[in-house]
Parts: sequence; structure tokens; C-alpha cells
Amino acid sequence: MYKVMIVDDEPVIRYGLKASIPLDDGKYELTGAFANGKEALGFFKKQCPDILITDIKMPVMDGLELARLALDIHPSLKIIFISSYSDFNYVREGLKLGAVDYLLKPTLEPEDLLQLIEKCALLIEQEQKIQHDLHEHRETQKGLHRKELEQELKLTLATNEHRPDPVKWNSVFQKGFVIAYGRIHKRKELAEKYGYLFAGIKAEEVVDVFYRFFDTGTMFSLYNSDVVLVLPHEKELENGLHHVKNKLEGETGITLLFGYQTGEEATQFNTCFYQAKEACDHHFYDVSNECYPYAADFLEEESKTNGYQTSLKEAVGESDSVKIELIKEEWIAEWEKRSAAPDRVKREAGQMLSILFQRKVDIPILLQKMDELTHTETVEELKALLYATIAQWDVEHPVSFDSLTSHQHLMEKALHYIKQNYTSDLTLQKMADYSYISKNYFSLLFKKYMDQNFIDYVISLRIKKAEDLLANTSLKVYEVAHKSGFNDVKYFSKLFKKLTGFSPVEFREKAHQ
Repeated sequence: MYKVMIVDDEPVIRYGLKASIPLDDGKYELTGAFANGKEALGFFKKQCPDILITDIKMPVMDGLELARLALDIHPSLKIIFISSYSDFNYVREGLKLGAVDYLLKPTLEPEDLLQLIEKCALLIEQEQKIQHDLHEHRETQKGLHRKELEQELKLTLATNEHRPDPVKWNSVFQKGFVIAYGRIHKRKELAEKYGYLFAGIKAEEVVDVFYRFFDTGTMFSLYNSDVVLVLPHEKELENGLHHVKNKLEGETGITLLFGYQTGEEATQFNTCFYQAKEACDHHFYDVSNECYPYAADFLEEESKTNGYQTSLKEAVGESDSVKIELIKEEWIAEWEKRSAAPDRVKREAGQMLSILFQRKVDIPILLQKMDELTHTETVEELKALLYATIAQWDVEHPVSFDSLTSHQHLMEKALHYIKQNYTSDLTLQKMADYSYISKNYFSLLFKKYMDQNFIDYVISLRIKKAEDLLANTSLKVYEVAHKSGFNDVKYFSKLFKKLTGFSPVEFREKAHQ
């Protein structure tokens, strides 16, 4: 809709001009009709019309002065002058100001005025398109430059010999940089609920949100579900990083844990990257601070726990339960000093299980549990899983893989239940409770029986259901998502495309061909 303002000192002319504008078709809106330029200018600042129709000679403030002042406020304003025969010198001045055209009062016809108004509307539309195209071009160029820088940084991480292009680097990080390494919080819990692809899809979404809302810096995903953020160095470093973090979390609905380091030169990039990653590892011990700066003395390279392995092996060989318990607690206490890298702690937890149970537990079950330990996200989570496993295995004789066929009835019953309820909020814990066994053991049996993880099987059922609904109903995509068991239509659409190669709309079109 185009806003039109009329200014003329003759009431009859104002009425006639107003009557000539088609205000009922929704294309034009009259913002006001005024008797002089001063009165009109006061309202102009509030209304800011697109088209100004004004007489040239008026009392208090004439049309030429009004046009000059109005163009200062709204440079793209379109002006039509109304004039008498004796005003031509004034008209010439008006045209110099950039007026679209003029009409003579003695011969003014409604059709002529409407034609000029349409001409103004067309000019506005053309200018808006040019501005839009220029903006799109600038954004495209900016996006290409940022993507080129992103590729430069990835290549720098991939090879020690490569260094970022100095021109591209200095165009963004001339005053230094901050690099933040980020992880999605509670990845394991999200994977159990939504599937192993969820974290990767969310990481991609985080990157998309960053490029959509922030004009400087670059971001990319790494190792499927981690992200790397590189920003120009600012005085208020933490405030800037927290601002970006809060926006990313608000748009994606996930929590991000960051570790960061600062640098000045491109040659420091690789070193700062690994230091930022090390800072992010601090969340293994403490998630109370969601953005950790790098500290040189955070993690020690050498472990002080090697002696515990030998001592524990000896105690197990001697069947000395008191000594075993003492060594185990001292070993775990060493982890709580927060001096060892998380990956080392996780490996040592697996080694402890191996020493304690390698002769009592089937190797596949032991390896499965060791793998679960490596996917814990905090030391408290690791300790809880380790203690629970030790307590369970101390009193149980786990079923060997050779006897898993004896659980065929249990699995068939579970599968029947899953097929009846997969569109509801079905979790691994609910299935374990339904089967009257532990969550971990149900997961193990299910994977052995079905040759895939529980949540991946549930997702495959949901995707098949969605395919059927898309092909055979006219339900909207969000309705298909809901009826297939997905609460988040955006996640559903991305997951559907990853697994089928088509978006839901493309799949429906293909099915109806």
C-alpha cells in the first residue's frame, strides 16, 4: 500500500484531488490533506508518505520549501506539483528538485492525476526492487567471502603447512580473534530420545542461525556435532561471546558449552584452536560455567594413575577384596583432582572395568560398557555409570551372547509393543521398564536381536509412517510430522531429507507423479 499526502490551500482543489485517488482498492491510503506546507510538514514527520501531491504557491510555506524539507526526511519521496499557468518558473524549480511531474489546475483531469500517481507507484516499486537486488547481491558476496574464509580455516586445521589467506584474514580479524570450541550439552540424552543424527542436524542449524543473525566472523561444524566459532576480538570479549551463544541457543532450543582462546596472528590459529578445545574439555569436570577461557595449567599431559593399573591387577589376582576397594577408590579420587584430560579418564575407567571383570563378563558385553563410558559427558556421569556397573556385575552373572536366543520371546513382545506405540513418546527407559530389565541390558539385547540401536529402529518406523501419510493423504507437513511421532516439524523435515534424500514436499510430489 502506498501512502499519499495532499497539500493545497484551496478546499475545493483538495476535495477534488482526494476524490481522484482510488482509495477503496487497497493500493493507496490517504495520510492527510492540508492547507499549507507548514501544517503538512508537521504531520509528514509522523506519517512519512510515499507520494506527495502539492500546490506550489501557498501561504505560510509554499510547495517548493515543503518539497526540499520533505526530501531531506524521505529522499525517495515521489512528488507531483499542482500549478497554474503563471507558475511555470516555480514548476521548473520543482522539477530540478526531482519532482516526477506537474499538472496544471485549469486543465486538471482525474485520469491525468491517477496516471501520474500510478507512475509514482511504479517508480517506487522499481527502486525497491533495485534496492532489494543490491542488498541480495551484497549479502551473497558477503556470504561467499565468509564461506571462503571458513574453508581457509578448515584447511588450516587439516594441514599444518597451510595458513589462511592474509587478505581474507585481515579483512575480518585485523585486531585479533577469539576462537570458541563448542559442544551440544547432554548429547547422549538427546541421541537416546531423538536418534544419533539429531546432534549433527542441530549443529548444522546452529551454524545456519549464526550466519543469519551475525554479520562478522565465521562458524562451522566439526566431528559431526561439535562447532567452531571464530569472531573478531573485542574489548568486551565475554559479553560478545555470551550474546552470540544466547542467540544461538534461543533460536535452536539447545544448550551449548564453549571453551575459548584468543589470538592475534593467523599463525596462532591452530594452536588457539586446540587450546579452545582443551578449555571446552573443562565441562567434563564442571558445567556451571558455560564459557571457559583457556588456562595453561588446566590439564596435565602425563597421567599419575599408571601405578593403579598394576596394583589393581595384583589385588584382583590375589582376590583381595579390601585392597581392590581401596585401590579403586584412590584411583577414582585421582580423577576428581581434575588434572587429567577427559579422554584419558574415560580410557582409565574402561581399563578399571576390564581388570575387574575380564574373566567374569563376556568380552562383547564388557566392550559395550566401555564404549558407554567413553560417551559420558561429565565426571559425575562417568562415576555413576562405573559404580552402577560394578555393583551390578558384582552380584550378577550376565547372560552370554550365545544365550541371547533364549530372549527371543522377550524381544518379540517388545517389538510388538514398539510397533503399537512408536508414534508416542517412546524411550529406551520405558521399554526397559516394560521388559523388566535394566535400560543398558535392554539396549544390548535389542541391538543384538535387531542389528541396530533402539532409537534408530523407532525413527525408521516413524519415517516409514511419514512416507505413507505423505503419499496417501493430503495432510500438511506439520500434521504428518505429529502423526508420525515427531514433535518438532523442523527436525522432522531435516531428518526426513537426510534419510530419504527428499524433503517431505519433494517426496509427496514424487509419489504423486
